[in-house]
Amino acid sequence: MSTITKYGATQLIRVDEIRESPRQIRKDYGNIDALTEDIGRNGILQSITVRPIRETLLVKYELVFGHRRLRAVKKLGWLTIPAVVKAMSDEESDRVRAAENIQHKSLSPLEMAKTFSDYMKRYGVSQWKVAKALSVSSDTVSDYLSILLVPEDIQEKIHKGEISLGKVTELARLTRKPVGKSREGQFQTTARTDEYLPAIRKIAEDTDLDREGVSKAVSKVQAGQEPETAIREARIERMSERMRGQIARGGRTPEEIAAQLKARVTDGNEIMEVSKRHYREMVRNLVSSGLLTCPKGENGGKLIWSCCGEEL
Repeated sequence: MSTITKYGATQLIRVDEIRESPRQIRKDYGNIDALTEDIGRNGILQSITVRPIRETLLVKYELVFGHRRLRAVKKLGWLTIPAVVKAMSDEESDRVRAAENIQHKSLSPLEMAKTFSDYMKRYGVSQWKVAKALSVSSDTVSDYLSILLVPEDIQEKIHKGEISLGKVTELARLTRKPVGKSREGQFQTTARTDEYLPAIRKIAEDTDLDREGVSKAVSKVQAGQEPETAIREARIERMSERMRGQIARGGRTPEEIAAQLKARVTDGNEIMEVSKRHYREMVRNLVSSGLLTCPKGENGGKLIWSCCGEEL
């Protein structure tokens, strides 16, 4: 008895008559022991989908999706598997496969990036069209494609989960240069530049920087700062922002917050700089509002501490 799905009716086909698509991006399917045990106990609850092909007398079908289930069935030694057989073009099968992977979150960020990139190259479509075809936002496509702009060692880090997509998206700003408009005129297209590759690696190595910190460091490098200086300034600014936020929420003194930051950061000079900047800002606001009068001099309209000559 067959079951009707959105792709058609299921039927039993021989496992050895199915090949995997050479265009399948996903290579790592993880541990399938639990899935194999479940299928062995309960059977196939969802049919795989294949399309008919003419390759050899033996191979008659190409797998569209259901790769883990097919692997589990092979591991069990089953000769047949329930499948939906549907005639599809290369483009349709690639689109369906990609959409299923996206829907079930089966791909790593790097595999997602390669899925979008390969689809665009193979079928000559823009980011806007691939986003529409796969029912995702154009911003999502753009964010994932940015992974392919950073060095391969950074790509491997995001594939392993050692760095977030958000951080890589910020780092990719150091790799892009405008080259023109898309065919539809919807987007500014970009190409890779290697000018800042050492800076990208340096920023990526700093695990204390969150996405906002990486964004600040990237902006400073673009403005001409050396990577080490940019990273240090970004760390200090992010710590200052956290300190201001915690003080604004109340319940903790600046000294307590500084102690917490010091426990997280090995560079004591950065903590001193954070505290110095924070207290200067606080005093500057009090002086500007008339709530504080302190010994000071005037130098070109700037407030100067009389005791040390430094700008307030």
